[in-house]
Amino acid sequence: MKKLILFVTVMLALLLVSCSTVEIKEESTVTPSDYSVQETLDSLLASGHYSVIPIVYQNGSERQLDEDYLDYYFGSADLLEGIDSYIFVTSPNTNVNEMGVFKITDAKNREMLIEAFNTRRENLIQTHTNYSAEDLAIAENMIIADFDDIVYFIATPDNAFVEEIVKG
Repeated sequence: MKKLILFVTVMLALLLVSCSTVEIKEESTVTPSDYSVQETLDSLLASGHYSVIPIVYQNGSERQLDEDYLDYYFGSADLLEGIDSYIFVTSPNTNVNEMGVFKITDAKNREMLIEAFNTRRENLIQTHTNYSAEDLAIAENMIIADFDDIVYFIATPDNAFVEEIVKG
């Protein structure tokens, strides 16, 4: 009798475990859009908003952002994996005037980039808290957003103008 009770108990336990196990497949692919990082870059340069040449990467070209650069600005060098193309612009002086547009190929990068951009915002806020009220306001008002396969941040004196160009 004890063996029968033990057998039934084990079978019920196995049945419960097998019924409650759900296989979760994490979707890591992103549906590619026809968004052109090059067209965005051309529009930014034509607008005259930036006087510095942005750092640009198109899939297959030489990467301009190296691991040290990404570690410094965003706290992680792993961000380049799953990126099809990007634009990154930063001010050559100490003023806050930077933006980045990243076209992703892997959904995991969306959250990684958003987290990195939030880290960048916090670093800018910390840097400018006792330095420049104007730059502090720009850092605090940094836009971090995404659409389709695009993830971007904008921290400029005129975020709305730059965001209009980014969104096309």
